Amino acid sequence: MKLYSEFARVYHDLYASLTDYAAEFQFYSQVLAENGCHKILELGCGTGLLAEHFVDGGFDYLGVDLSEEMLAIAQEMVPTGQFVRGDMRYFVEDYVDTFDAVLVPGNTFSHLTTNADVFSCLSSIRSILKPAGLLLFDALDSRVEFTNLVGDYEYDVEGQIANYHVASKYHPRFEQGWMYQWTAQYIIVEGNQKQSFEDEMLIRTFFQDELHLMLEMKEFEVLSQDFRELDSPFINWVARKAA
Repeated sequence: MKLYSEFARVYHDLYASLTDYAAEFQFYSQVLAENGCHKILELGCGTGLLAEHFVDGGFDYLGVDLSEEMLAIAQEMVPTGQFVRGDMRYFVEDYVDTFDAVLVPGNTFSHLTTNADVFSCLSSIRSILKPAGLLLFDALDSRVEFTNLVGDYEYDVEGQIANYHVASKYHPRFEQGWMYQWTAQYIIVEGNQKQSFEDEMLIRTFFQDELHLMLEMKEFEVLSQDFRELDSPFINWVARKAA
């Protein structure tokens, strides 16, 4: 993914305008406060757009991401934040029974394109959670996503650094499950300068019963699963590490 590497600053500027991170923080922080969670780890922290809210909110926070470029921006944007590079499937060595909660926001679960990936990630998360620790994440609902999936979609975004035109295409890929190939062209206009690049990614979706079973198999108790908002394909999941 070029957007996660050489164009990481485009990602940062683009998603700062596309996503209401203050509202995301409000949702997560309320659940965490209700369950007495203070020490948290965010998987797929990206460029720190959500991290800054947790650090400012007084949480004991650690961000993990696979992209060195994104982590460099996160450390720059949130100098008092703690960030480490790691794979969301394998990161348990130094953190066993350490965290009150693990967050996997921003559709990060879509990168787990095989069942083996999902189970490895859930096993790692269970290992680093304290007893009765929480797992909070979002995931695309297969039924909603494939009912409404469009082949082509274009939009414009006015960022703080540049303006962007994004042209996306979605191609269903059912060979290994309910997935689709997402391709996009980004046109970046900054002052009198214009550049473009293309990117692609395989996106996984989940049926609710499927993900519920996966969580149970890895000894998590599902506390809630709710659509983020009306007509949204995203479901917010909250699960607890079972005894």
